Amino acid sequence: MVITSEAQNAAGVPVAMPAYFYRLSARGQRSFLKSDSLVRFDFVPSSAAIALTAGLADALQLNATSAVEAAARALSSELCRIAGVKQLRVDVMGVRPHVARGELHGIFYVTPPQRIVL
Repeated sequence: MVITSEAQNAAGVPVAMPAYFYRLSARGQRSFLKSDSLVRFDFVPSSAAIALTAGLADALQLNATSAVEAAARALSSELCRIAGVKQLRVDVMGVRPHVARGELHGIFYVTPPQRIVL
């Protein structure tokens, strides 16, 4: 993993921050900048992760929410294990979550219990 000290694009040129950046707390801004400064993350999926990805693709073809959720949870668990990060729960809904402005691709809850809703 390579981290730079300021927000830059792939060519190393400083980039403008999105408007919401300035509404973040100082801690939130530091976290954003640290995350945004990653230019490379060396991640090698395990053979289990590759097999679980194929299993998720198969479950998606079945169009069965419970099968997709089980496959997504198994894959998420393996990816978190490989990355050495805390596990999170994945919930799959029958419809996309939405807010007043429209549909979302998913929701990531950072408050305990941490989970992703798809």
